[in-house]
Amino acid sequence: MSPDKRPAVISAVVVAAGRGRRMESKVPKAYIQLHGLPILCHTLMRLQRHLPSLREILVVVNREDREGVLERWQRHITAAGATSFIDGGESRQESVKAGVEATTDAADLILIHDAVRPFFPPEGMRQACRRALQLGGAILAVPLADTLKRRGLEDLVGETVDRKGLYLGQTPQVFRREVILASIRRATGVGGRVTDDAQLVEEAGYKVALVPGSTRNIKITTPDDLVLARGLLAVEEEGGEA
Repeated sequence: MSPDKRPAVISAVVVAAGRGRRMESKVPKAYIQLHGLPILCHTLMRLQRHLPSLREILVVVNREDREGVLERWQRHITAAGATSFIDGGESRQESVKAGVEATTDAADLILIHDAVRPFFPPEGMRQACRRALQLGGAILAVPLADTLKRRGLEDLVGETVDRKGLYLGQTPQVFRREVILASIRRATGVGGRVTDDAQLVEEAGYKVALVPGSTRNIKITTPDDLVLARGLLAVEEEGGEA
């Protein structure tokens, strides 16, 4: 619930402007087919299915994709839940800025999500919304499980980094609208680029909660990821959890 006890108005910004060079594909990664539909469609359908209170879903696209893959798949993407398409910028940070600024003024929360993460945990997303409403921001994250090494000279191990307390950030990331807008505008004024949206909020002095994510919440960026995604989707279609 929002602070005045009415249901929170939530807008989603789904970032689909990446080129996917690591995927080694001529097709931008959000439009690569997974069981007959673009990855983007699977992501949107999951959002719609598990967060039906969404007021709008803005998909941020690369303007170069409009006359091509987007045009080809637009009917399916709209049917999956997209309410509008926003041209992105030269960087992810600029693309997110364009999407967030285009959301309705009525939104209490802005949910920002990668188009190529179709296996996010629904309850984690809903918990992130609740925590963001309370604190200002929340992100999905998983504890770092592998041993962390820092590379030294000549590809030798420089040091082993203590992984205690270290997490891998994921999306969705959810923020009160006024918090993410203020953070974006502050970052625009001071310059520089960040690795995720929560960093903007952190640097602006707001609190961001860590909410349990999932190791299945992969970001599909390489051919190996695509193989894993096909397996995860097959499990879901057979009624397994994801």
